[in-house]
Amino acid sequence: MISESFVSQYVSFLFPEKAAELTAAPKGPDGQASNETKEARLALVYGDEESFGSGFWFLRHAIPDYFDKGIPKDDDPESFKEFVTKGIVVGEEDVPKRLALWDTVNKAFKA
Repeated sequence: MISESFVSQYVSFLFPEKAAELTAAPKGPDGQASNETKEARLALVYGDEESFGSGFWFLRHAIPDYFDKGIPKDDDPESFKEFVTKGIVVGEEDVPKRLALWDTVNKAFKA
């Protein structure tokens, strides 16, 4: 799952004409994209092909330095912490929960 700002960028990458239409749509009261516009963007990337591709797009286009550096190794919690806090940009408080999930996934792959 990616944030709304990245969804907007991903839609622009896949569907530039539709993204331009949505960008020109009326804004919400806060001057940002309206909920209807956000929902329309999400609808464009709900399909299997688009949603499955979003992870790769994110790694390759939103955080290419981390993609080029390599995904964290399953036995290196510090590289995972760096990836989570500087690559996908979550707070330090989220690291333990994400690391536990990372460990679970890696154990399942090794089983």
